[in-house]
Amino acid sequence: TSDGNNETECLSTREKGETLNVCNRNSYTCDQCSKSFSRKGVLKKHKLVHVGHRFPCNKCAKSFSYKASLKSHQLAVHEGIKKYTCNYCLKTYSFKYELRTHILTHEGIRFP
Repeated sequence: TSDGNNETECLSTREKGETLNVCNRNSYTCDQCSKSFSRKGVLKKHKLVHVGHRFPCNKCAKSFSYKASLKSHQLAVHEGIKKYTCNYCLKTYSFKYELRTHILTHEGIRFP
């Protein structure tokens, strides 16, 4: 059972030799936007988006809620660093989500 904010109903499972907790629901909810998270630390980091403090890029007009996001943007966009490589065809990408989307094309999944 759950009290709605601090406990979760979790199952233990095995994947790739590791024990993982698979929770039926997230246990920490943002009081400003109702977005839920499985860990208190992730919620704390998320709350920074609501305080209004932004990290501006000194090379373009973009700004970010997280310093790490600014750093990723600068490396990828302004320095052209592509640190994610496809194991199938060796194409490189700046962001992990780009690589994940690309890999799906090797698995026969196409996007419009």
